Amino acid sequence: KNNIYGKKTGIIGAFIDNTKQKKLEKQLIKAKKVAEVAANEKEKFLANISHEMRTPLNVINGNINELINYKNKTEDRKTLLNQTINASSYLLNLVNNVLDLAKIKAGKVSLDSSNFNLKDLCQNTFTILAFLAKKNNNQYFFNFDEQLNIDVHSDATKISQVLVNFLNNALKFTNNGSVKFSVKCLQKNENYVDVLFSIKDDGIGIEKKFLNDIFSEFSREKNSNENSGTGLGMPISKNIIDLLNGKINIESQKNKGTLIELFLNLKTAEKQSRKK
Repeated sequence: KNNIYGKKTGIIGAFIDNTKQKKLEKQLIKAKKVAEVAANEKEKFLANISHEMRTPLNVINGNINELINYKNKTEDRKTLLNQTINASSYLLNLVNNVLDLAKIKAGKVSLDSSNFNLKDLCQNTFTILAFLAKKNNNQYFFNFDEQLNIDVHSDATKISQVLVNFLNNALKFTNNGSVKFSVKCLQKNENYVDVLFSIKDDGIGIEKKFLNDIFSEFSREKNSNENSGTGLGMPISKNIIDLLNGKINIESQKNKGTLIELFLNLKTAEKQSRKK
């Protein structure tokens, strides 16, 4: 500012507080990054779930083509049909995982309990993944405690879903190795039975730091496998286990293998049917 003689007598300035604008810009940048990560995860999820579906679909399509032109023994035809059923059951489990994710977010997941034979459920669940054991050249073992050859009252579909998820991971991340599925009776009375389901493999194992995030949605260990899965099986299984009032324990060493233990307290059915 100049006076009447043209000399400067002061300065006029203006200050603008752009704190809110800068804060908004940071929020927009952060939101953009979150959206980009979400989009990337969605692409990975679609790619991985497509890969997961491809193997059982190939089994189904191949077996159907064989059956159409089949002229051999009835027993061989039955084997192909059983393989087809197992592959379709695996696909159904995969679809259930995707549907349950939406239900979990909406808080609508619930149990649908009924009577079922525990040995039948475990045997069928074990058989569903036989095609994957063969694909990865794994030895596949099933050990069942005959004390548990009883009818129980719980949600058979949900229990099978959890076990399929665990067996799927064990077989998928093990090549030219072995996977053992064991079912043991810990305690039993007239009304309830404590059951330990354990799945042990000698596959690639899990990094200790990843174990803390293993139940997070879409979490996958980096560099674990070309096909790292959908990242849905473990968080959905944990949600189901909580609904069943069960407990889970995971022990793993990188490049040595993994042990998963599932503890469930199951109500025995009023009318039990034992197999001989």
